[in-house]
Order: sequence, then structure tokens, then C-alpha cells
Amino acid sequence: MSDERLHEYFDGHLPPEERSRFERDLAADPDLRERLRELKEIDAALGTLPGHAAPPDFTQEVVRAARRRRMGILRFVMPLAAAAAAVVLAVLLTRTSEKPPPAEEGYIWESDVETYGSLSLVDLEDQILEELEGT
Repeated sequence: MSDERLHEYFDGHLPPEERSRFERDLAADPDLRERLRELKEIDAALGTLPGHAAPPDFTQEVVRAARRRRMGILRFVMPLAAAAAAVVLAVLLTRTSEKPPPAEEGYIWESDVETYGSLSLVDLEDQILEELEGT
């Protein structure tokens, strides 16, 4: 039995058919009866606590305090975020302005070696050009 259903029963929020079913479960389950008894004791104990009325402007004070706190955090975070963005931008700009390294002359792809065997670079180049012109 879920605590949610127990609380709904205690608060009188169960629909009539579920309330009847819950009461049958309650009659058959001593653990459920004990949990309900404990819930009633807690409710009674809470009822003995002294109550205090909130000041008339309580809600407005809470909202103002939340805004002050949020602004305080933003004043701290915004400069850090701007600095981080500047660093990222600087890194990206320096990387894109670098020239790519020159291609190695005479590099043979592994697939070319498998296809053409041990031809010299000049012969390999001629062989590839002939194949490209033939297609």
C-alpha cells in the first residue's frame, strides 16, 4: 500500500469506490492500520504547535530577497562567463588562422600499395592518371 493512497484516505480525497476498497484493505491489514494510527498521531502533534501569522508583506519580501540573490549570483557569474567565452573565441581564431601543414610529398596510401604493388612513385602516379583518364 502506497503512502500516497494512505494520505489521500486520511485527507478524505479518495473517491467513494476507492475509499471502500481502502477500508477493506485497512480491516485486513494490521500494518496498514498501524501506519494510519501513526499518521493520526503526527497530525495531532502538529495541531498542538503554536501558529504564527505571516506579516502582510511577507510574499513581497520573499520575492525581493529572491531577486537580490539572483542578481548577486549573476554579478559573479557573468564576468566569468564572458572571460570563458573570450578564451574560447581566441583559441578558435588562432586555430583557424594557422596554415595547415604542407602535404607530405610522395606519400603512398596503404590501399594504393595493396592495389598497385611496389611501383615507384612516378610509376604509381602514371598508373593512377591513366586509370582516371580511362574512366
